[in-house]
Amino acid sequence: MPTDLYVCRKCKGSKALVAGIERCLADRGQADEVRVDLVKCQDICKGAVAGLAVDGTAVWFRRLRSPKAAKALAKLAARGGEGPVPDRLEAHHAPRRDGRQVKR
Repeated sequence: MPTDLYVCRKCKGSKALVAGIERCLADRGQADEVRVDLVKCQDICKGAVAGLAVDGTAVWFRRLRSPKAAKALAKLAARGGEGPVPDRLEAHHAPRRDGRQVKR
């Protein structure tokens, strides 16, 4: 079963983030392991916003502008959200949104 990765469809830079994630997954041959879903605004906008379940809890990230952040997010999603959040994404973590359901 693929891992769900949620990306805000309205935030500035979300199309570039989705393209970067899909490119990274395709390069690694893991495109079928992650499903990218475009969702409503999550009200934590400061650039592209993405979230996924890490160790069973929804974790959200904002200001995902660089290709390196997209690569780190793709790697975390490819391993099914298991393990710790990469250091590259720690600065982008939005803890006030953690654990909440996705606004679809």
